[in-house]
Amino acid sequence: MEERVSVMDMVYYELKDSLKDDACPICALINRNVDNFIDALLYESVNDIKIREDIKNSKGYCNYHAWKLQSFGDPLAHAIIYSDLIVSLIHEIDVFLRATKRCENIENFFGLKKENIKMLKRLKDYLASDNGCPICSMVRDWEKEYILSFVEYVGRDKGFREKFKAGGFLCVPHMFKLLEYCRDKSTVKEIMVVQLDKYKKLLNLLNEIKRKSDYRFVNEPKSDEEKVAWIRAVEKWVGEPGIKK
Repeated sequence: MEERVSVMDMVYYELKDSLKDDACPICALINRNVDNFIDALLYESVNDIKIREDIKNSKGYCNYHAWKLQSFGDPLAHAIIYSDLIVSLIHEIDVFLRATKRCENIENFFGLKKENIKMLKRLKDYLASDNGCPICSMVRDWEKEYILSFVEYVGRDKGFREKFKAGGFLCVPHMFKLLEYCRDKSTVKEIMVVQLDKYKKLLNLLNEIKRKSDYRFVNEPKSDEEKVAWIRAVEKWVGEPGIKK
């Protein structure tokens, strides 16, 4: 029980510390967790048999997370990961090609013979993993934990609630997830009231950008908030960079 309380305290302070600069706290924490995981994977865990088996069973990472992993560097770690994947792929292609040799030509292979259909399905099933990207799976778990915790803290902690009003701002994807996961209607409504106010303020800034682009007002100086509002609009609509949706 004490360990659970400690974990919950940690999540509370992680979320509360992330309520600043009108940033989405869920995005910020997931980005941090993904970076920490990749860092540990490349420099500590890439030789772990279980982790390598999970990567192989998942047929590697999704396009987004594969390139994010690559951006961290480490040629040796990548050689270890992808040699496992390619050895397995070579085996499957070899099995497929040996099966086609029993046919007079490749067109015959794709006929209606049960054995041929079975071999083709085997290769297709191999290439289309049902396990999904391991990092995406972790992101979904982190997302749900942080969103449920966020709603709980807004509902029961005045200090947390006030800091959210002052410096937090959920992006649209995580606002949607909040509606999907949460059943506490009163707290969700309270959060949505805050969100509405923040989106109205963002809209006013965007309208000022449009107004000051008119030749009649082009010489009016832009505020610091107006200068970045168009970037904030993208961030609030799709989430911070690094969050795969």
